[in-house]
Amino acid sequence: MPKVYINDLGLKNIIETQSFILRETGSMVENYVYNELKIKARRQLNFWRTQSKAEVDFVIDNGSSVIPIEVKYTERKPDITGGLLSFYKKYQPQRIIIITKDYFATERFENATIEYVPVYALNRISIFK
Repeated sequence: MPKVYINDLGLKNIIETQSFILRETGSMVENYVYNELKIKARRQLNFWRTQSKAEVDFVIDNGSSVIPIEVKYTERKPDITGGLLSFYKKYQPQRIIIITKDYFATERFENATIEYVPVYALNRISIFK
């Protein structure tokens, strides 16, 4: 089943909440990240899902490597989910990006660098470095 995103977040909010009051939900933030990445990456965005339903929200292929991007709208440091771990084991990306609500950090995970980036700083990251 493909994921569906809406370009107009106001319309998405009305559909999901039946209200004009904007709600910061995980799906709303994920849709916002999709819209921003679509502009920033200037190429097709993919998502990754196994038959057992483990998934990664976005995957960007820059030609020489892949970058998994996971949206975890939380104020604390998010855990590395089973989907992200499965993706890492299969593809061994050197860089992983996790979009958060407020948590900002960089750390090593085995042979990869994990960048935790708050959604408000999304425009500060370089997708292809």
